Amino acid sequence: MSLSDAIKDEFNSGKLPDLNRGRIVIRDAAYYLSDRPAVEYVVEKLIAEGSVNVWFGQWGAKKTWAAIDLAVCVASGKQWLGMATKPCNVLIVDEESGDTRLANRIKDTMRGELGQLANASVPIKSVSLAQFNLLKSPDDADLLARLVLELDAKLVIIDALADVMLGGDENAVKDTQPVFANLRFIAELTGAAFIVIHHANKLGGYRGSTAIAGAIDTLLSVESKQEDGLVTFKTEKMRDGEPLSFAGQACWTDDGFYLTQSEITEKAFLSKSQRFALVFFTEHGEGTLKQLSDYAGELYAYDTLKKAVQYLINEKLLERKDDGGRRVEATYGLKGANG
Repeated sequence: MSLSDAIKDEFNSGKLPDLNRGRIVIRDAAYYLSDRPAVEYVVEKLIAEGSVNVWFGQWGAKKTWAAIDLAVCVASGKQWLGMATKPCNVLIVDEESGDTRLANRIKDTMRGELGQLANASVPIKSVSLAQFNLLKSPDDADLLARLVLELDAKLVIIDALADVMLGGDENAVKDTQPVFANLRFIAELTGAAFIVIHHANKLGGYRGSTAIAGAIDTLLSVESKQEDGLVTFKTEKMRDGEPLSFAGQACWTDDGFYLTQSEITEKAFLSKSQRFALVFFTEHGEGTLKQLSDYAGELYAYDTLKKAVQYLINEKLLERKDDGGRRVEATYGLKGANG
């Protein structure tokens, strides 16, 4: 008897499980052609129900403040930076700040965003330093799923990625992939949207394996200048929908903290290399690509800076001051500035 015949016999005798049960669900053409429910968004155009998202930025970029501000707005059904929200229960899984600091931040944000409407009925729950390990502990992944279901949370914020994969290597696919596979499973099971706070590397991209971007729905960079409180957001990956760039002004008052929608120029959304080039020509006046590259040292490759300069020219922020010549590089400078 062949192996396939043996398997068929076992299946027919009931010894093998039905493949259409449990974790394997077989779909057919009738399913595809049936009326499917439209995608529901927790935050308009940005965060869909059942999605897995990563927000990343440097230390001090106000990632956690922004996430808490979003949590308060979602829980209360208030617009967030001009985007409509769907009121729902929110769970914050804090593995970084600690209970006291997190509680103070939530209190300040509730008072800042909601004013007199801030009260104990706002459906935000949190757990701090529970030591969830979504890499090495299947029990922890199960516990998190049960917690989300019990609280009926439709938005879950995890702060931060490194803290829920202790003992793992962010740069290794074998370590990051299981974490996001667990989050994807919980998101599918519960319909909750997950936002995972993560850190940026020295060059401004997200830290760790490229598999992280491949495993998620939205990758959002968060940047902030400490001196002016402007917080910029830009989708580096958007599985569905159009890329988004938007900004908020961080405001601290006697009442608390809140983000308010900000109208800003395109300069705020330049990449790190583009911003570096623009700062160079702002501070040094005219210069060549070689001079820019020498100034950058090992921070950016020559070709990266060349593309950055061309982008700035296209955006009418820089211009050629002369075309150079044989063995002479072209000179660039700020648009409209005299050398």
